[in-house]
Amino acid sequence: MGSEAVAILVSGVPLDAEAKAALMQPAKVSLVVDMLNEGAVDTKINCVRLICIVMEEKGCWPETVASLSLLVA
Repeated sequence: MGSEAVAILVSGVPLDAEAKAALMQPAKVSLVVDMLNEGAVDTKINCVRLICIVMEEKGCWPETVASLSLLVA
């Protein structure tokens, strides 16, 4: 279920600043990292794309991520 949601988000659905901020919540970042660590190859690629999309937000710095280990993962 989560892999399909990530695939939809990276398929070109426009995300505004509020949506990107919501995706930066620690629980949501943790879920994406879990999928990144345990998912299929296409899921991992989509998770990396989603992280890149979210990190592109102006004013988004690594300090806003709850844990640097989550950012590195």
